[in-house]
Amino acid sequence: MLQVKNNTQLMEEEQAEFAANRAAMERQNRPIITSLASYVRDAWQASKEAKVKIESTMIEALRQKKGEYDPQKLAAIRENPGSEIFMMLTDEKCAAAVAWLTDILFPADDKPWGTKPTAVPDLSPEQMGFIQQRLAQETQSEIRQELIMQIQAGAITDQNMAQKWLQQTMQSRAETMAEELRHEMIQAAKEARLKVETKLADVVEEAGWEDAVIEGIDDICTFPAGVIKGPVFRKKKKLRWKKQQAQPGQPQIGQAGQPGAGYPELDGPPVEVREEIGLEFNRVSPFDVYPLPNARKPEDGIIERHSLTRSDLYSLIDVEGYDSEAIKLVLREYGRGGAGSWLNIGQDQIRQDLENRPNEYRSPETRIDALQFWGNVQGLMLLQNGMPPERVPDPLADYQVEVWLVDRYVIKSEINGDPLGRVPYHFASFRKRNGSLWGAGIPEIIKDSQDACNASARNLINNMGISSGPQVTYDQSQLPAGVSMTDMYPWKIWPVDGSKNPGSSTRAPISFFVPPSMAESLMKVYEFFSAEADTKTGVPKYSYGNNKGSGGALSTASGFSMMMNNATRGIKNVIRNIDKGLIKPSIEMTHQWQLLYSNDPEYYTGDIKLIARGSNALIAKEQTAVRRNEFLQISMNSAVLGIIGQEGLAEVLREIVEGMDFTSDEIVPTKEAFSKRLQAESLQVQAQAQLPGGVQGSEGKEVDGAGAVQGGRDARTV
Repeated sequence: MLQVKNNTQLMEEEQAEFAANRAAMERQNRPIITSLASYVRDAWQASKEAKVKIESTMIEALRQKKGEYDPQKLAAIRENPGSEIFMMLTDEKCAAAVAWLTDILFPADDKPWGTKPTAVPDLSPEQMGFIQQRLAQETQSEIRQELIMQIQAGAITDQNMAQKWLQQTMQSRAETMAEELRHEMIQAAKEARLKVETKLADVVEEAGWEDAVIEGIDDICTFPAGVIKGPVFRKKKKLRWKKQQAQPGQPQIGQAGQPGAGYPELDGPPVEVREEIGLEFNRVSPFDVYPLPNARKPEDGIIERHSLTRSDLYSLIDVEGYDSEAIKLVLREYGRGGAGSWLNIGQDQIRQDLENRPNEYRSPETRIDALQFWGNVQGLMLLQNGMPPERVPDPLADYQVEVWLVDRYVIKSEINGDPLGRVPYHFASFRKRNGSLWGAGIPEIIKDSQDACNASARNLINNMGISSGPQVTYDQSQLPAGVSMTDMYPWKIWPVDGSKNPGSSTRAPISFFVPPSMAESLMKVYEFFSAEADTKTGVPKYSYGNNKGSGGALSTASGFSMMMNNATRGIKNVIRNIDKGLIKPSIEMTHQWQLLYSNDPEYYTGDIKLIARGSNALIAKEQTAVRRNEFLQISMNSAVLGIIGQEGLAEVLREIVEGMDFTSDEIVPTKEAFSKRLQAESLQVQAQAQLPGGVQGSEGKEVDGAGAVQGGRDARTV
């Protein structure tokens, strides 16, 4: 429908828009907002200068991994024409390390983290009350049955004896109640742990945590650090089942046992796209992360650079926490031109070329750079910026805040929403360096070995070219004019004039010689420095199948196994860095956010802690399977079986079946099902024992209630 407006309405709309823009501009130009923007820009400038050396290291790592010389090195090589070969040793090591770490941390049908109850579980009051009440009831029932048996046996004959026996028994049972209560608390925590771990695994999977960590592992092997971000709340589009409303007289969806039960006729597809707010993880490029100069951990202060499209910025309008008017000012001022140049990062074009995005600057959709600052700001500045006083109780104290800045516009300023004051950034390095968020990646560790291998390879190829054919010398004075030395072919006749040089009779006018080949020596040099790269990285060639030319211990199966065990010691340190830097903090943060914001009653049960078990995954599954089978053989002994019982034996079988990648519940009954089976068998035995005349065996011998043949009177006496 076409909307028609008169001149007066159009003028009023233009004036209202002008007034809104002017008010927003005046608010952004207030001294305190200008001061906040200036503070963030000063922090950005200091962080950018502090990262210059790290950024150069990362650029060099990309070149080294991609197999390119830096311009200065290439110019020096070209001063003496020859080979420009670059041996891809760094890329080989990085790829092998990434594959090795990924296989260890993400085995099939498993995850690199888990949960376990704390030593003294802190259960909810409801859980504690239920356990205490159940234990009290069970204890009273047991004492009552014992008292009846004592009376029937004649050990207790009057009320005084019964009261004295009850007092002594209650006192002795009270001493064991505490241990039983602790055992029940741990058991309840274990059962709750499984529910919590299942729910947490589902949340982590939907948040894209595994993909982020795998991408971070590649950065860890390449750069001084790998960084993942999360959990953070983001709007995401998801497919969800439609909620179908049953028509009058129509059964509910899934309601069985009624005529016509099932799904009603759907109007369109059974799913729909919904925009929901959920947790998310993502990999952050180390190029886009700028820790403050004094930062030793992410909470000390960090800045992330974002390259946003206009649609990205527009989607933040009317989102809680963002300044919609400031965002509109950014969109109006920069239009289609973008604000990417205001950060003045000189390495952008080099980085884009090395990341296979050579023409990104020509994209029609220009990006707008924004800074996300996490750090401490004085409370007075926040109050003057419009922060509610209840959120800033002390104006002189520092508060950890999140500030978004686009050029001179502050589009968001909020106190960090994490109750423990953490920031959603997690760092890990291949080779950690204490006191810094940055460590060392494989390219930096083997840079000297890579340079030496390149030099050896270049000289090897140059020497092979020179020594591949004969070199020619000739006496120019003996050759007549017009004879070409470059025109050589078999059976050619060379005219010479010895009269031009009387002393040349003892010297051949033309001679041939072959330059010596240094290939063997140069190959040994290359192999030495290549082996040095194995030693420095802890990723030997034989660990990824390259065992060419290896001898000694590697020539036997037991020797190879021993060498692999030794090699895992080096990679274990890397896995511990990943466990401590990426896996454990990110999963713990997600777990605690679920406790705070999920509103799921089942999630509040139990008292668990998160464990990263990546380094433990280095224990070979074969060895674990062998130990389990050995224990199974021991458990079949009657004495051991009498201790662990059939329930314990079923648990051993369940672990063995799960280790074989079977679904244990389909082969070994669950604990609940197994308990019901034992109860049913016990009731059946008791029923048979109560039959008239007792239960007789197939051979007419007397059997007991369990079906075992009883011995004679003497045997029973003994």
